[in-house]
Amino acid sequence: MNMLYGTYRVAFDASGRISIPLKMRNSFPEAMRDKIWVTIGYQKCIAGYNEKEFLRFFNALASIRDINEIEKSELIGAFSKNLTDLTFDKQGRIVLPQNLVDFAELQHGSEVLVLGVMNHLEIWNPAAHAEQAQSSLQTVQTRLRSLNLDLATQIE
Repeated sequence: MNMLYGTYRVAFDASGRISIPLKMRNSFPEAMRDKIWVTIGYQKCIAGYNEKEFLRFFNALASIRDINEIEKSELIGAFSKNLTDLTFDKQGRIVLPQNLVDFAELQHGSEVLVLGVMNHLEIWNPAAHAEQAQSSLQTVQTRLRSLNLDLATQIE
């Protein structure tokens, strides 16, 4: 799979449909371009994966060893009970489930942000994303300064 990246503003219509940008859909493996798996995101957003990436994510959750079984069950349950697979229509649109719309606080008839985040995409309420981005910017900058990244050896 090609990396998902970029930020796109798309319409979220009264029927709950959004169009996933073609560039993002084309980043899915060819055999998986007709469907997207959506669930809650790590933050107040909707996360979307192709099937292969979602299975990899779910297997990683199931393999966590640093928490007790009750916490692991709750974590897996939070993602799996909100999971649904959606098929793109001919225009690349999907209808978002109401439980995920409510979770991400999306407003019908407005714009939403679709962000590429390496192996998945995120769908955000623009105001919530702006608030989250502002609060995390200093944390990210501080963390990057504390890391000893040797970028010269990372390029092959």
